[in-house]
Amino acid sequence: MNNRSNSSWSQLFTNQAFKSLILKFKRETLSVLPKEIKKDSHYQKALTIFFENNFIDCENPRNIQKQFSLFLINYLDDFKKNHKQNELNLFEGQGNQDQGFLKLNRHQTEQILQEKQNRLLILSASPQITVDCPLSIQNNLPIEIRNHLKLILEKYYPISNSVCPVEYYGDYFQNPISELDIKGLNEIFSSIATVIIYSQITDYQVNFHLAFWTMQEKSLIQISLPTWNWETTFKKLKQKGQPEEEALRNIRKIIVKAYQFIAVFLADFYYLNFNLYYQSNFSKFFSIFPPSWLHFPQKFLENIYQRNQSEIYYQQGRILSQLKKHTDALDYLNKALDLSSTRAEIWTEKGETLLNLKNWPEAIDVFKKSLSLNFKNFKALKGQGIALFHLLFSEEALTYFDQALQLKTDDYEIWTYRGHTLYNLDRVDQALESYEKALSINPNYLEAIKYRSSALHNLGREDKTFTPIRESSQVSRHKDNKSGNLASDSPRNWLDLAQAKVKQEKWEEALHCFDEALKLNPHDYQALKGKGLCLFNLRRCLNAFNCFDQALKIKATNYRLWIYRGKALYFLERFAESIYSYNRALFINPQSKTAFHERQKILKSLELMKLKSDCNIDYTNLRDLLAKQQWKQADIETSKLILQIAQQGKKIIVKLNFKDIEQFPITDLYTLDKLWQIYSGQHFGLTVQKAIYKNFEDNKEEMYDEKRWLIFARKVGWLDGSQWLPYEALTFSTKAPLGHFPRMFQLFQPKMLVFFLLKLEKTNRE
Repeated sequence: MNNRSNSSWSQLFTNQAFKSLILKFKRETLSVLPKEIKKDSHYQKALTIFFENNFIDCENPRNIQKQFSLFLINYLDDFKKNHKQNELNLFEGQGNQDQGFLKLNRHQTEQILQEKQNRLLILSASPQITVDCPLSIQNNLPIEIRNHLKLILEKYYPISNSVCPVEYYGDYFQNPISELDIKGLNEIFSSIATVIIYSQITDYQVNFHLAFWTMQEKSLIQISLPTWNWETTFKKLKQKGQPEEEALRNIRKIIVKAYQFIAVFLADFYYLNFNLYYQSNFSKFFSIFPPSWLHFPQKFLENIYQRNQSEIYYQQGRILSQLKKHTDALDYLNKALDLSSTRAEIWTEKGETLLNLKNWPEAIDVFKKSLSLNFKNFKALKGQGIALFHLLFSEEALTYFDQALQLKTDDYEIWTYRGHTLYNLDRVDQALESYEKALSINPNYLEAIKYRSSALHNLGREDKTFTPIRESSQVSRHKDNKSGNLASDSPRNWLDLAQAKVKQEKWEEALHCFDEALKLNPHDYQALKGKGLCLFNLRRCLNAFNCFDQALKIKATNYRLWIYRGKALYFLERFAESIYSYNRALFINPQSKTAFHERQKILKSLELMKLKSDCNIDYTNLRDLLAKQQWKQADIETSKLILQIAQQGKKIIVKLNFKDIEQFPITDLYTLDKLWQIYSGQHFGLTVQKAIYKNFEDNKEEMYDEKRWLIFARKVGWLDGSQWLPYEALTFSTKAPLGHFPRMFQLFQPKMLVFFLLKLEKTNRE
């Protein structure tokens, strides 16, 4: 029969009819692998190693799907060994009962249960045909179903195939079967993924049924497809001039193809869920089945394939992040999200990667998305709190830490971060409680130990967890003749020796002395500062930066520490953070010439930075104004440039509308934002404003609403109570609130300004 021309039977599996099968599977939670395997730590570790060694862009994807299939089979073997004997015993017990199980083929049952190879088992039962049916159907159809099912499965899913093997039995059932037989067989073959296809045929209609289960417990799915009236099709064939014998033969062919179609669909469905790397056979069937049958199920299987691709990218990103390759990890996680944007765990992993890259504003946006998909996501709540903490949104960070602790109370890192946050809010007594809670969970957590001591010192209380330092007159000293180092249990003596080594520029020896001092008193900021300076002179700038950061957590008002931190960051080419450090130093001590000159040195070097524009805009004037910290003039210049870009080839624009924002070039938006961020040390800029706006929880469903806008305006210092500050009343210095500039009020209505800020979402993915 011509599949494409004969529409009289091609409607058997129309989109609407086949949806009953698809939707049933979508409602069920299909879990091919047993929970015992998924939860096994050895399996998880091996899975990680597999993904680490096999990237999605491998030159031989067929080899990958084979290797992944073999990997899974290795873990299934042990699981199945533990279940085989139980299943054989159950079958023996059923065989002694006078029930429906006497219909089963005992020899084949034992053969199936003893088979070691992992595969999909497909069984077809002879159709239950009423005596009113034509003899042509009664006598020929059972044989044709067995033979043609065997042919198509052996061709596309041979048992010898290591990727998608199918074992087929067409004569397993000695008689037509019932639901009772299926439930009993599900108990016997519980560790074998199984499909059973059967039907009932009357003198005018066919009812197709199928049963399907995986190796997961309680996974039995039973489905009845919509009834097909074969008599109507038979009459149409006769009306077209076909003899009765030929018309009945074509009816049998349709029923056989229906069996084949159900079998190949379920085989592909199973292996797409079993093997992330599996590539569907379904595209090969367009010459076998009518296109009207294939369209909807193929789309369904393609969605599973896309989900698998997303999972592979996600796993690769996760592995790269573990290997500290965070930029590469971000690329893979973005690919995963392009394919599946509603999976909270991928957004969370991306957020954690951004934390490792210290991209706090974007991390906030990403964790917010993750929480919109799963508001009880512990990792996202924790990550959101950490990002907000680093941007000095202490109250907001505290809220997220508290929400996370409601889900998991034994995370000592969160208790420590909570302590840091409370410390920043000058709630030192509460910070101390958090540090002590962290130490009750992990007594050896150095971070909590150090800052607990700082909190005690701040409160004027003795830290009894450390041995008191003896007076220098009581200190016993001796020389280690091999090293020449002074041994002592007094940090002061080690610090004195370290300073002597520093004067001699013996950096390694001085570093050793500072380390010894820190062993005795880990919260000594002088030792941390000295160690950082040694590391800086040895050009181990990242380690130096970490030391200065630790010291600043103990003594944040020491402007020299901020200067040293800025120098380390400059050598790490983290210019915006370096400028921020010098700004903090100048905020504490406006007379510091070192901080001023070091900051100017960075700003001059940044003058050589290429300022990209899709509209040939000259940004040098804006850059020069920002470099001189002439914030008012820079804000006015920013507004002029935005109008100039928006008016490219158009009439004069006074205020930007939604269309203008949509068409605003991303490259220029990115350049404007970067200039403000760099020259303000991440104090001003569109990204900073966007992070503040998106942080508020009110009315999550809408990007703009009046209440949220007013909260934002107060936060950035544009609104005082209920009064909008006139432009001249703004604070044109870095003492202004975070995100105070650029203001751009004259260009936008409030709603349009929000959309302009949120347009930066696009830059984050480029």
